[in-house]
Amino acid sequence: MAKSEGRKSASQDTSENGMENPGLELMEVGNLEQGKTLEEVTQGHSLKDGLGHSSLWRRILQPFTKARSFYQRHAGLFKKILLGLLCLAYAAYLLAACILNFRRAQALFVITCLVIFILACHFLKKFFAKKSIRCLKPLKNTRLRLWLKRVFMGAAVVGLILWLALDTAQRPEQLISFAGICMFLLILFACSKHHSAVSWRTVFWGLGLQFVFGILVIRTEPGFNAFQWLGDQIQIFLAYTLKGSSFVFGDTLVQSVFAFQSLPIIIFFGCVMSILYYLGLVQGVIQKNTWLLQITMGTTAAETLAVAGNIFVGMVSTLESSV
Repeated sequence: MAKSEGRKSASQDTSENGMENPGLELMEVGNLEQGKTLEEVTQGHSLKDGLGHSSLWRRILQPFTKARSFYQRHAGLFKKILLGLLCLAYAAYLLAACILNFRRAQALFVITCLVIFILACHFLKKFFAKKSIRCLKPLKNTRLRLWLKRVFMGAAVVGLILWLALDTAQRPEQLISFAGICMFLLILFACSKHHSAVSWRTVFWGLGLQFVFGILVIRTEPGFNAFQWLGDQIQIFLAYTLKGSSFVFGDTLVQSVFAFQSLPIIIFFGCVMSILYYLGLVQGVIQKNTWLLQITMGTTAAETLAVAGNIFVGMVSTLESSV
């Protein structure tokens, strides 16, 4: 510090007296050059160190980058291989479950068959849709469609009359319920303000579908067994809430208080429907039911979607799915 102050004072004295000191200037220039060379040397060392570290990291990460590029090039093949392995594992699990206890594995077997049927319909629609449309081109004729509708309606009416005559020949008291339905329709039609606005296609198709489902469930053994099995599976599914409720609230509250039995069922069913809605399964089922009701009953898309969606979810969720 003293030396620097001395140099400053000397330089100030020389500048004030108008005298020059070349030796002092040479010393200052030499010091500046030494400082620059030291800075350049340190910068060179730092650059060399940085390049060395970067090359080292590149060598370390080189196998990972190669593996990533290889996966990106063959991503489709890897997905197919993984999907095939998962399908094989599921098939082995299903086969083992059916061999060990087929009664407990019935639900899984039915769900698997349903998924296979849906996938088969999707592939058939994808590859054979154009051919089926070509085969159905003659039905675009309005006269032919009108005659087919009349023939179908006549066959349905004749079949209903024959069924009622043969089925109620020994027990005519069964016709009381049929007469009640007819009287109910007549009362509603008489109380209507706009008789011409009644869509009889919707009315008759609705009654016909109910009649067909009634015959399948009540009068046929396979239909009765199928719906009984479906009802048992739904009861088993909803009975899982009792285990969860007893775990949370205790056995005494679940058995004695009705609210602890009914409210968890609503929450559990709502959560399951939300998960299925997120996965897109509820939308698919509602779409198929909407399509079936629309082509049979002739209703509009909005009212058909509201009716079909209200079966599985609430009205608000139905409106959200339509939006």
